[in-house]
Amino acid sequence: MLFFDIETSGLNANVDKITVVACVDSNSGTEHVFLFAEATHNNDSQKYNEMKNAMIGLFDGSNCIAAFNGTCFDLKFISIFFGVEEHRTLNWTLKCVDVFEALRVCVGNYVSLNKVAAMNSIETKISNGRQA
Repeated sequence: MLFFDIETSGLNANVDKITVVACVDSNSGTEHVFLFAEATHNNDSQKYNEMKNAMIGLFDGSNCIAAFNGTCFDLKFISIFFGVEEHRTLNWTLKCVDVFEALRVCVGNYVSLNKVAAMNSIETKISNGRQA
């Protein structure tokens, strides 16, 4: 299973940017951190494209992916921001386990990731996408 999260400079994929994508492959224990803002800041288009292609390869190659608000926000943002083909994004969405959506269905409303972390004695998120 591939766990992932993105950080963005805002909430609008048409004008804001993905700053970071972090992934952990639970099968191998491998961590991947794609620093898109850094590559953009350094005008390193080769590194940017390498990271983008590696990230897409991870998503394509995983039989299951997991996220918090991944189906309604992260995957849509990735699709729009990187221009990922619709059929590819749909495939990712179909194999995505989304804790945020599962909690919405079970609890009847949305629950923040910080609240879930705090309820489980896990350190809460201390930054936003711009800071990341």
